[in-house]
Amino acid sequence: MLKEQSLTDANINNLNDADLEQQLLNLRNAYMEMKKERMKTEKDTQLLENKLKMLQSEEMKAYKNFTKEQKFKEEWEAARQRTQEFKNELMQVLNL
Repeated sequence: MLKEQSLTDANINNLNDADLEQQLLNLRNAYMEMKKERMKTEKDTQLLENKLKMLQSEEMKAYKNFTKEQKFKEEWEAARQRTQEFKNELMQVLNL
């Protein structure tokens, strides 16, 4: 960043037009540099916000898939248990 120079009333009275123009140019350049930096920071912030939203969406999808798989697993285990119980009852009836 450019070296900051203060323009007090005493300093302005001691400067000629060329020096004032140079000071003004330096201030404009510093302003434009800060403006570019701010715009880049805002763009980076927006990109990070979008990425965060995307990650949250992916996390929600993964959680839904996980709960779906858990429910399917529980239903499958219950069906397997019922089938096993039915087999056991059938074996008891056939052994009689």
